[in-house]
Amino acid sequence: MGALTKQEIDVLIIIERTTASISVTGTLILLGTFTFIKEFRTLSNTLIFYASFANLFASVAVLIGGSALSHVNGALCQFQGFLLELFMQSDPMWSCAMAVNVYLVFFRRYDAHRLKKLYWVYGLICYGLPFIPALFCLIYKTKVKGKMYGNATLWCWIDNDWAAIRIYSYYAPIWVAILAALIIYVRVGVEIFQKRSQLRALSGAADGTMTSTSHPEPAFTGLRTTEIEV
Repeated sequence: MGALTKQEIDVLIIIERTTASISVTGTLILLGTFTFIKEFRTLSNTLIFYASFANLFASVAVLIGGSALSHVNGALCQFQGFLLELFMQSDPMWSCAMAVNVYLVFFRRYDAHRLKKLYWVYGLICYGLPFIPALFCLIYKTKVKGKMYGNATLWCWIDNDWAAIRIYSYYAPIWVAILAALIIYVRVGVEIFQKRSQLRALSGAADGTMTSTSHPEPAFTGLRTTEIEV
């Protein structure tokens, strides 16, 4: 595939800025709702609230678009590259943190109090880990290739001359987070399916007992309904 033409790049930048504007609007509504309406401050919504800052700053970087490409060594270009490198990674990591919450509730029987104690850990990992490569790419440069943040075609990010670095500093961590979340959700889904099958089997056995006895006893009395926020 050949390089994109200037017209194609301009069209893509317009699309990106449009979707980023929608994302910023939605994120601000979410932040306002969580802040001013107490009923929305549930455990699961709290993690979404923390993750929203990653969405917000990443969208701000996208809104800059190609405006900084005319001066790749300038502050705006370096700022945009830093935002994209940091907050684009944070978002899937927060999704993985939500999956970890689900795992802890289903398999480790964590309650809301214990989960809240993990908020700072999630924040440190989801924002701290991406900060390391983002800062490194900001300060590292060579005489041959120059700074790492530069022309990435559509915006300022890791320069095309440093394209191989993108795999290790960006794509690999994101795929690890996505894969980990997927494994957790599949494991939880299998567990739910197995428990559902067991309950159906117990229910079937109870129905058979009730039709064959004059004084039926409840087949299973260990169930209780519990509201779980994850």
